[in-house]
Amino acid sequence: MHRKLGTLIALLSLSQLPAVCQTDVSTIRGSVRDSSGSSIPEARVVIAEQLTNVSRELNTDGNGEYEIASLRRGIYRVTVSKGGFKTFVASNVILESRQIRRIDATLELGEVATEIQVSANASVIETEGAKIQRGFTNVRYDNFPLVSNLFDPNTMLATLPLVQSPMGGYGVRFAGQQPSQIQEGMDGVTNDGIVNQINNLEDAAELQAVMVNSPAEYSRVGNFNMTTKSGTNQFHGRAYYFQENSALNARDFFEDQKTKTLIHTFGGQIGGPIVRDKTFFFGSWNAVRWPSKSFFLRSVPTERFRSGDFGQLPAGRLIRDPLNDAPFPNNTIPAARFSPVTVKTQDAFFPKPNTGGPNQLNNNFFFRFIYPQDLYRAEYITGRVDHNFSSSHSLSGRYATNWFFYVLPGSYPGLEWTRLRYNHHIAVTDTYVFSPRLVNTFKFGLYNEKFNDGETVDGFTPRKGDDVVKLIGLQGVNPRGLSAQGFPRMNVTGYSGLFVRPGGPGLNEKTWNFADNLTWNIGRHVVKLGGELRTFSNFNGAIPEGTYGVFGFDGSVTGHAYGDFLLGIPRTSVRLDPLVNRTLQAYEFGLFVQDTFKVNNRLSLDYGLRWDYFGAPTYEDGLMFNWVRKTAT
Repeated sequence: MHRKLGTLIALLSLSQLPAVCQTDVSTIRGSVRDSSGSSIPEARVVIAEQLTNVSRELNTDGNGEYEIASLRRGIYRVTVSKGGFKTFVASNVILESRQIRRIDATLELGEVATEIQVSANASVIETEGAKIQRGFTNVRYDNFPLVSNLFDPNTMLATLPLVQSPMGGYGVRFAGQQPSQIQEGMDGVTNDGIVNQINNLEDAAELQAVMVNSPAEYSRVGNFNMTTKSGTNQFHGRAYYFQENSALNARDFFEDQKTKTLIHTFGGQIGGPIVRDKTFFFGSWNAVRWPSKSFFLRSVPTERFRSGDFGQLPAGRLIRDPLNDAPFPNNTIPAARFSPVTVKTQDAFFPKPNTGGPNQLNNNFFFRFIYPQDLYRAEYITGRVDHNFSSSHSLSGRYATNWFFYVLPGSYPGLEWTRLRYNHHIAVTDTYVFSPRLVNTFKFGLYNEKFNDGETVDGFTPRKGDDVVKLIGLQGVNPRGLSAQGFPRMNVTGYSGLFVRPGGPGLNEKTWNFADNLTWNIGRHVVKLGGELRTFSNFNGAIPEGTYGVFGFDGSVTGHAYGDFLLGIPRTSVRLDPLVNRTLQAYEFGLFVQDTFKVNNRLSLDYGLRWDYFGAPTYEDGLMFNWVRKTAT
């Protein structure tokens, strides 16, 4: 076990860090004054979401200040009223996720029934936080000239300031921080790293990223959050279709004809009210189809090599007999010396040349695979419901799932393999307003990512390693008779390895997330405290490589790797009797408290403390995870 004490985050700024309840909610604050600049206490402030009419209200304090936290992203209307003054109305207040928006009001003398209308729109400059945060909405995503990697947020993340992409979209860094120090959130439910198989920008209303200066409520240096679209009082829907094809692409240099590439991306969304002003829904289905083929150019042993005749080698290149270190006569290995295992392997899995002349030793075999080199089909489904029990209590729930289907090529025909990958994500948020100055938010989340290699996909069933072992007559491997997709891997230098990825349920990872945060506005202080518990489990039932054997032929025995292969004498070999069907478990627990002291409307002090405890990972079966030399345990 080890502990991490996330020490004091003491930030002093001309504005303040967010007083939000979790990673995806926001705050509107401001001050109310008369035309002379004097504060107006006990003014009534009503903040209403314009598209749903859901509202919250409170009175300004003795200094004429107000603050309403735990607001969802949206477009708001701020109404300020006080007897003897005209009513102030700021409409079209665009509130982004995890934003603190200041709306100050100046009241003029007059009748309350008389309104002063202003349009706030979007905030041009962020003045209410020391954090460095940037993001984009679905509008920018729709207008972005993407030609591939649709739905994936990492491509667009790399366009934000302080985000680097040294390894491509899946290796983005925030302000130089490693991906391991970045958390991704979906509707406020977090997971480590920047790759989340469930994320889908098509269903996101907004993405906001904090590169540095994260407050104490966050357990990592950098983070970003995607907020799912939600329903409003108006029905809205969309349908789309996007195609990418190879019609104008050039033919590969080695191809006799161009291999087709075609991608269909399509889907639809709909959202609206279930009960107006109270309950709303959003649903979507997005899909991708890749009816494409793949072209491969490989090297295979020539007909003469297959018979043991290595006379095609350059002059002076001799094939030696390992029994006496003398050259084989005519540089030919007698067929009687061939290993029966490798003869069966050669006949069943090493294809014969089909291009070039009989003396072409390299790039002499090509084939077309009827699927792309990645998944050929993807399905994304999302559903969300938002319900307001009252102006003080709201509940949101969102479920998302996706399914990926793979039939993937091997090094040669007959060595194909399959994968079925599916993911589920649940996010539930319960917000309760005890009073205008005391708000609690509870979040629950489950992220389940899993894949299974070797299932029948699109009618194709891959080879099983135990069947191949029996077919070629290999001895001394797989002592427990484990049966799964696989192959006794044979690496012959100069040729692509004979290999089928080991199969089984290689991943079934569940991350449970429980978080509760309380925001308390006490005079000039905004105190925020809370905790988070994350538990992890990962079941792995895959058959690891080596169960059916791994054999390396490099030419160290005869002088040519394929000569070693024909004799059946590898330079290296691996045979495993593995532990399978194991579950790894771990957990993480964190507590934090932070305070914002508003000295005045231009200066505030922010300080906080966070403590995190990371439990050491253990296996459910209780077997040793690692060895500590000092304690011998």
